[in-house]
Amino acid sequence: MENPFLNVLRYLHTLPKRKKTSNICRDNFEHVLNNLHPDSNKQIRDRVILLLNYRYNFKPSEIVGLNVGDVNLDTGLIAVASKKKRAVALRNEDILAFRQWSAIRQMYQRTDFSDSAFLISLHWTLGRSLPYCRLSTRAVNYVINRVLY
Repeated sequence: MENPFLNVLRYLHTLPKRKKTSNICRDNFEHVLNNLHPDSNKQIRDRVILLLNYRYNFKPSEIVGLNVGDVNLDTGLIAVASKKKRAVALRNEDILAFRQWSAIRQMYQRTDFSDSAFLISLHWTLGRSLPYCRLSTRAVNYVINRVLY
């Protein structure tokens, strides 16, 4: 009798393997970062997302989960609340980008203070009653993939 899972296993072997980040992408990121001169609020936010992902190796889910209290710009530390709790020290040259975003984020602070997300969308997401909410993982992935490809 043939194993019923044999076809499933054959199918799984044909699925494309997930791409791993190569050094070429990292080098490309440094080139993109050096040539990126943000001139809008959205571009400043996107620069922070790129820094978190490529320079500090944050996963998109960790980026989305950052709260304002997790980012301490006075000490230059970010507390990451994932399976393994860790702290990440920011480079001095990157702190400016985080301070710029922090100032912009305060301008868009919602009045009910229900969402303390560090990275927020800059448009109406859930309707006119709830603007400037936490970014989704899909939005973070879009920012990351759009710049490098």
